Amino acid sequence: MAGAVYGVYADSACTKLVREIRTSLNGDADGYGRIDEMPIGSYWVRETKRPLEGYALDSRTYAVTVADRSVTRVNTTAVSDKAKLNPLSLLIQKKDAQSGQSHAQGAATLGDAHFRIDYYAAKNASLDALKTLEPQASWVVRTNDEGAFLLDEAEGSFTHTLADGTTEELPYKVAGDAFYKLSNGRIALPIGTYAIQEVKAPRGYLLDETVHVRHVTDADTDGEIIETFDAEQNGDLVTDRVARTDLRFMKRADGAAKLAGIPFKLTSKTTGEWHILVTDKNGLASTESTPGHPHDANTNANDAQFTAPDGSFQMPLTLDTEALDATAGIWFGLNAEGASVAADNGLGALPFDTYELEELRCPANAIFEMIRDEIVVDESDEGLVVDLGTLNNTGTDKPTIRTSAYDGLSDDLYDTQISADTKAVVIDRVTYSGLEPEEPYLLRGTLMDKATGEPFLVNEEEVTAELEFTPEDYNGYANVTFAFDASAITEDTNLVIFETLLQDGVEVASHRDLADRKQTIAVSPIAIGTTAVDAATGTHEGVPAEEVTIIDTVSYQGLTPGEEYELSAVLMDKEENAPWLVEGKVVMVSHRFIPEESSGTVDVEITIPGANLDGVSLVVFESLLHDDIEVALHADIEDEGQTVSYAYPDLPLPPTGGDEPEKPAEPEADEPEPTRVARTSRLAQTGDESLTVICLVALLAVAGAGAAFVAYRKRR
Repeated sequence: MAGAVYGVYADSACTKLVREIRTSLNGDADGYGRIDEMPIGSYWVRETKRPLEGYALDSRTYAVTVADRSVTRVNTTAVSDKAKLNPLSLLIQKKDAQSGQSHAQGAATLGDAHFRIDYYAAKNASLDALKTLEPQASWVVRTNDEGAFLLDEAEGSFTHTLADGTTEELPYKVAGDAFYKLSNGRIALPIGTYAIQEVKAPRGYLLDETVHVRHVTDADTDGEIIETFDAEQNGDLVTDRVARTDLRFMKRADGAAKLAGIPFKLTSKTTGEWHILVTDKNGLASTESTPGHPHDANTNANDAQFTAPDGSFQMPLTLDTEALDATAGIWFGLNAEGASVAADNGLGALPFDTYELEELRCPANAIFEMIRDEIVVDESDEGLVVDLGTLNNTGTDKPTIRTSAYDGLSDDLYDTQISADTKAVVIDRVTYSGLEPEEPYLLRGTLMDKATGEPFLVNEEEVTAELEFTPEDYNGYANVTFAFDASAITEDTNLVIFETLLQDGVEVASHRDLADRKQTIAVSPIAIGTTAVDAATGTHEGVPAEEVTIIDTVSYQGLTPGEEYELSAVLMDKEENAPWLVEGKVVMVSHRFIPEESSGTVDVEITIPGANLDGVSLVVFESLLHDDIEVALHADIEDEGQTVSYAYPDLPLPPTGGDEPEKPAEPEADEPEPTRVARTSRLAQTGDESLTVICLVALLAVAGAGAAFVAYRKRR
């Protein structure tokens, strides 16, 4: 706040300049200015030059009356300038890395990508310099379904489309501090350096961990609005690449001869894009790009004779098997807007999506039942090949099954992770072929521990599920549901589902493969961590008062979105390693919440009488319950992050006036960093009995939207 100049005028129009007050820094880093030996009378004070950097010119005029032998303070206590801010209309724009468009491929989405934005008061700092600094404010925000985060709407919400086509309202702000605002209430960014990093990729895309460093700099203007953000045009462009994989399988006739020249139709269930895949001379069908079989060579050439005049699929009246080309490249790249991305031989042919694989009839398979299957491509398949193994053409007397497991609570085919919670649900989608229509069958499944190869046990019992069903066709799928208590799992665990198909009590097909990723579910244990601070100071140190409040921020992971949880906090006396008592009772606070995502934070407030807390350190223990069962605990009496210590500060008494004035502190030599803290400091006093003069004092303090709380906290 140094460098401001205030004119002292003899008239209210401020045309007759008498003296000037120039501010420098006092011991509290506030702008301080004074002039002595002013004649008694009425004056008007107005700022004529703003501080050196970061603040707007104060347009107000302050009337003061100079009295005999006294200190006159401008504006009673202090004057203030507004911090200069940049109101951006757009801050982040996310696009597909391949197409460069804000439209996702396949079943992926650009919505709900999470970005962490850290604000540093340092000006024009580099990424290396930021590593040694603590951010002054931080926010986690999310993009809308067009891939944009709008600063103007940061306190609002948007409509997000889920994988199943339903919608939900999501707030742009996920977590973090209050936003800075202009005097008109518009959200804006203060001068300084910003580090922007993606921390959660949107569904179907790969995380881009690049840290984007941006600067908001001062402009040579007196107003509070600046437009000096060195981002890319139309927002910081952050591109993610959609997860891609390839498909491979072997085709045989009833487990014997390899079948060549068999066409398969592969269809995206999201966009409807379809292409024809053909088995080669060895019965192998693959979408992989190889030197002799690249994606961009004769791409999707087999589609031609299956394409109707309107572009839709139609089975030709006479199939030209000689025209089928097993070496033709395969590539899926259509987005929801109907545009397609160019084939890339370095990536998988299939973007994040669910696909239907359908065998097409031709002379080589005419005597067999046609095979149909469903393939789910998710982020875990990136860089890999989904190997379906051997697909056998069988008669109705030789059934086959395949399985694909996912989280039953999210009901998302792409969600292969569950929480180690009391209510865990896994759905195993069993795709079958070769069954007798209208005949009853039984599917029997068992959860297996991949690490041991043995059945997974809950309370010493195997977790199993059964489903009786009657197929309407020889092929299709059925869902087998496993519901169990997974809260005893304390480390990352992989569960694999084994399935057996029975008819009249006799096993007719099975699928038991510990290495099959599609049969595997990853279980993440629930964990919590806590950070406790005094509400008044925002730190781990507080001042005893008639009443104090501790805010315990609990971070959690592995929770099930949409389920209700309860946090139970107990206040502990660190010195005694025992509960802190108020009127002989243990201080315990409960807080119920419903998480929107599996990981996040929630605040628990604990308010107690605080007059007797001098020299006391309090530790917050937290227990997390689900359905009244404890699923996580964080209780460490030595954890400094959970501890708040109270003591009365050793502060000097404020000046009360007198004949001998205090000498103002010498100004700091270095220019101060911009700050969002507003302070009101003690004013030096002056007087001289031998002269009929006074001292006029101005204190310049930061004022701006969102600063009041921080100022209160800092002053404590």
